[in-house]
Amino acid sequence: TSLHRPAKDWEGQTLRQYSILKYLGTGSQGDVFLAKHTTTGERVALKILNEKTCEEPKRVAKFFEILEKASALAHPGLINIRETVHELDAPSFYTMDALNGATLSSYRPKSLDVSLEIASQLGKAIAKAHENEIIHGQLNMDNVYLLANSQGKRRVSILDFGAYELHSETSELTVNDDLQSLGAILEPIFAPFDDKPSELTRVIEICLAPGEQEKPKNADDIAKTLQWITKQRPSQK
Repeated sequence: TSLHRPAKDWEGQTLRQYSILKYLGTGSQGDVFLAKHTTTGERVALKILNEKTCEEPKRVAKFFEILEKASALAHPGLINIRETVHELDAPSFYTMDALNGATLSSYRPKSLDVSLEIASQLGKAIAKAHENEIIHGQLNMDNVYLLANSQGKRRVSILDFGAYELHSETSELTVNDDLQSLGAILEPIFAPFDDKPSELTRVIEICLAPGEQEKPKNADDIAKTLQWITKQRPSQK
């Protein structure tokens, strides 16, 4: 087996105990596929790391360690990682829940209350990670998934914890980096609403403020404020 091959060449192949069913897309780390566990029949999303990502095995090991640590928190807003396989002479990959949804970048805000629900969940998930000394480092609209269950309830799921370990010299990342990234997500999802509460505008400003300018500033405070704003809203008929 060639270690790295074009994405389409993987379809129909088997990698370890997974049958690769369908190519889903490509990210900075590698190609993502829908795959099926050959024993259990369970369907998962499987990401095969590309050649550039695998250049430094120590970085891959560190990335997988952070991924697993975030997943072990078993928080609904953090993607559930099933397995990580780090090989030097075979493709390195990891599997996660197959998500039935779309990235937040494809979300078109039509309701302030829906945007608040998304923002609150996002804040709570990041707060949970930070509580456990896990920093995302590259939070953006493309690694936040918006899922809807059969009852139409929305849920966010954050992917790619620790991916910063792969490509950049960013060992100096802090909680503030994630909060600024959160602000950069909140700004556009609330932009269409002229009637947004002033407290919400303030939350976004606090997130976007550089460095230690604003105190107190942590994801838990942000999440609680967003929940408080939600509770103040007139109830929806």
